[in-house]
Amino acid sequence: MEAENIDTSWINEFEEEDKSYSMFYKENVNDIVTCFIYINNTNTISFINKTPLKITDGILKKNDLVNLLKRNIRHEEKKYTPTSIFKWNLDIAPEEITNYTKEHTEYNFLTKINEINDISFADTIPFFSNENILYFIMHEDCSALKNRTKKIYINKEKLKQRKTRNKRT
Repeated sequence: MEAENIDTSWINEFEEEDKSYSMFYKENVNDIVTCFIYINNTNTISFINKTPLKITDGILKKNDLVNLLKRNIRHEEKKYTPTSIFKWNLDIAPEEITNYTKEHTEYNFLTKINEINDISFADTIPFFSNENILYFIMHEDCSALKNRTKKIYINKEKLKQRKTRNKRT
């Protein structure tokens, strides 16, 4: 029995051609960009700080997030308070790229982070990996902004009068 020669050259050709499209297959997110937007007391943007950040398996751990906030809570010797955190995760499927370029309204990649916990990023096409951004809105601390409760003073004499009126009737 003779060994039949199987033509496998088409497999090699396919693999070579497929290498040029590998940037369009989804992969784990390992790098994100953090963007701290500092807003002063007059509600104008005073500074924007963008820095790259390495994460593991598409997850930014809670401890890393807390350390990141602690490192960036001060800018130009002023203390800022984080008021909002937003995650931009461009996790579009390769088949939908042409639709996305035509109609942006169908896709919503921005999500608000409500709690300080682990933040996970969905798998992303490597071509768009630099578009995964974590936005921090930082407001300058001001004592006027902290106390917004209206104080109500109760006059004890008025309370006594009401009680006596109620007893008479």
